Amino acid sequence: MYLAEAIARLYALSVDTTTRDGDGSPHEKPHKPLLLLAALDLIDEGLACPDRIRTAPLRFK
Repeated sequence: MYLAEAIARLYALSVDTTTRDGDGSPHEKPHKPLLLLAALDLIDEGLACPDRIRTAPLRFK
């Protein structure tokens, strides 16, 4: 797969929308692409491998 095709597939991921904005207009919720990019970043940094991504509790500052 070439980079252009991978980017096109990323943009084609289904993202949910909601109308909970103050003005009632639709608002995208890009959780899937964001999670995918985070997973790819972990793999790139060597903190995960493609078949296993370790989960940890969320920590908020």
